[in-house]
Amino acid sequence: MAKKGEGDARWIVENREDGKNVNNWHWSETDCINYAKKNLSQMLSNLSFSEDPKITTGDEATVTVTGECTANVRKGKTIFYYEMEVKVAWHVMKEGAISVKGQLHAPYVSEEVDDDKVEVKVTVEGSGAEHVTVVREKGAPLVQKRICDFLKQLKEEYTVKRPGAPSASSSSASDSSSAVTTAPAPVPASAPAEKKKESTTSSKKTIKIKDEFQTSGENVYNMMIRPDMLNAIMQGSAQMDPKEGGKFSLFGGAVVGENVKLVPGTQIVQKWRFTSWPEGVYSTVDIEITQKSGKSIVQLTQTGVPTEDAERTEQGWKSRFWGPGKQIFGFGSSMF
Repeated sequence: MAKKGEGDARWIVENREDGKNVNNWHWSETDCINYAKKNLSQMLSNLSFSEDPKITTGDEATVTVTGECTANVRKGKTIFYYEMEVKVAWHVMKEGAISVKGQLHAPYVSEEVDDDKVEVKVTVEGSGAEHVTVVREKGAPLVQKRICDFLKQLKEEYTVKRPGAPSASSSSASDSSSAVTTAPAPVPASAPAEKKKESTTSSKKTIKIKDEFQTSGENVYNMMIRPDMLNAIMQGSAQMDPKEGGKFSLFGGAVVGENVKLVPGTQIVQKWRFTSWPEGVYSTVDIEITQKSGKSIVQLTQTGVPTEDAERTEQGWKSRFWGPGKQIFGFGSSMF
């Protein structure tokens, strides 16, 4: 799943009036970060934790939300991806002036963390530690609840309804038209077959990527073949049978294949395909790992990639697999 701005624009299908994205079948994504900033700022401002002394959060301008938040739709299903950091200023008012101030900090708001388990930390600037207990006991749970409420609101707002589900727009449209309801016109059975035939006969391309990891070859090999490490990178959406002949499924089934040759710490050869490719179309991935001077050089050669999908495939290795792997496991970053 590509982050906002990292996907191949040719594969992002916008909502169109001419019905090209029937029933939201094709991949589309909506950037929701501005929605998150606006609504969280409203929901987390001017919250009161105590009346004597008066302890509250600041106004909307004192709430900061950073990170990313997208709603992605494929085959009529909405998948949310968000990694946000939320900071909320709090203060103690005494005789009409701020006497103590601090911050309520949610460092990691992500879809991989249960909404009601978002961690909220409390800090204070300078003296005033006696007020931290009140903020921790009353303020932190309230901020956590408001964030949880926002995430529910986000999902209600951006989840695409299944075909046939009522909506405000469809209701208004039906009021002005005939009372007879007709189902969406089915896609002709011949259309998918024609598309597959065209894709099957399209040209193929070879992808070559060279990268450097600040760790041993064994660690790099494990990162790409061990189920627990793959799931850390892909947020629990990977399955891997780490043996020759073993099947794998990555990114929630977007990529599938089979391990052809495995040489621990040295080489990985796989049959590899996007499930969106026509049935039976596979590329071959050959990853060679060379260790030298405390680091590992990785050379990937992927043959048989449909030309129209080559850019998406290459960027996926870099930004959705190896890049996050380096950050999570501390293997450094240096792309050739």
